[in-house]
Amino acid sequence: MKTFITLCCLAIAGVLTAQSADEAAIKKVIQMDTEAWIQRDFATWQSLWHHSEQASILTVGSGDRTLGWENIQPAMKDYFESGTDARPITFNHSNHFFNIQGDQAFVSFEQATTPKFTVGGWSPVNKTFEVRNLVKVDGEWKIANQVTAPALHEGRPQDVMDHLRLASGVLMDAERVEDAAKIPALVAELYPDA
Repeated sequence: MKTFITLCCLAIAGVLTAQSADEAAIKKVIQMDTEAWIQRDFATWQSLWHHSEQASILTVGSGDRTLGWENIQPAMKDYFESGTDARPITFNHSNHFFNIQGDQAFVSFEQATTPKFTVGGWSPVNKTFEVRNLVKVDGEWKIANQVTAPALHEGRPQDVMDHLRLASGVLMDAERVEDAAKIPALVAELYPDA
């Protein structure tokens, strides 16, 4: 009986160790994905993706959805090449939740990006909820699907204002002063008492 219990414990320990290694590998992939996006490093970014017709990107806030690697690749390449410098932001991933089943994994996490500049002495934080579906290809985890949703909460106008301030700062950084100047009026209209 002791031998049976020992074998069961070893089997469970082996499964937990394998899952822990997979979780660490997946965290590394999603971190590299975000870093490549910030650095405008298209070669690294695309190397982290599974190039299949089932690949997809969905951005909930804007309603943008791109299906299939043949559509994702050129659209993202244009997006990466639309600017020459790395984005002036830092990021943090937190609150990871993993569901790993063999060669497929889902991970959800929160992402906070903070610009390296301030707007009137204030540095806005852009928070999103992120979901990635990954598949293991030749022993390496690759991103197959991405869902990004803004972390806005009912009854929390401060979150909306934070996003609008961030948008204003980004527009100013892109020298789109006229567009940036419209943001305060929109905030005042949406939240006259804020």
